[in-house]
Amino acid sequence: LQSNGVKDCILCNQEVIRVERLLSKHDGEENATVSLTCKSGTIVEADYCIVSIPISCLKDCIYEPDGLFRPRLSQEKEEAIDMLQMGCYKKVFLIFDGIFWDTGPTFIGLARKELEEPLLFGSSRAGIGNYLNVDNSIAKQTGKPILEITLVGGAAQWAKGKKLEEILPSVLSFLDESMFVEDGSLFSERCTDCYITRWEEDRYSMGAYAGFKIGTLDRHAESLAEPEWDGRLLFAGDALIPFYEGSVHGALLSGKAAVDKIGEVLSDQIN
Repeated sequence: LQSNGVKDCILCNQEVIRVERLLSKHDGEENATVSLTCKSGTIVEADYCIVSIPISCLKDCIYEPDGLFRPRLSQEKEEAIDMLQMGCYKKVFLIFDGIFWDTGPTFIGLARKELEEPLLFGSSRAGIGNYLNVDNSIAKQTGKPILEITLVGGAAQWAKGKKLEEILPSVLSFLDESMFVEDGSLFSERCTDCYITRWEEDRYSMGAYAGFKIGTLDRHAESLAEPEWDGRLLFAGDALIPFYEGSVHGALLSGKAAVDKIGEVLSDQIN
């Protein structure tokens, strides 16, 4: 993908602070381009621009006083961005001094022996909650003493912004209480290290995946996929294809669709 000089055109670690439509006249004909201004001062001018930044970041961009896009996006596009959201999804990787649990099942669903209140699904007030998903595939397939815990819904909201020292004890105590170990070992006593994903706290993602919220319709995602600025500005990402919302393959398909749209325009110009 980076052959034929493409690698030399990739700019890394550049924060874009403005995407602007430029109009000029040449021999009486009006020409349009897109200018991208970076925080470093670098300016890139292009015939077309595909925006693939996460929905939460787009929300921030369109609501800022100056705004990322100049001129502003259409009302339909801003409505689409407003009606989509980023979901919380945290992975907690626990490393132990050895494997002491059953590695037979790939996935394990756990419930507390005594359910804690409140029981409302999605309520961050419930802390880590009453149910836990455990991915056992790393230990099963590689023999490494690692468990992957997924925090979703209210549990992920509860963990958002919290330090490892707050999240880790809650997860380990849940395992101690609800996951059977034949030799009586405690997960809290044999855990040696931990890593927690921070997609929600990262200002360049502000969430783990894109998704619909109550009131969102397919037309909102489809509207976001429509080009702006007479076809010069296009969008791509995991929010744009309703059937595959929030997935990597959805993002890839939307990116291909955006490239195909540009290819069609360029082909018409050549012919």
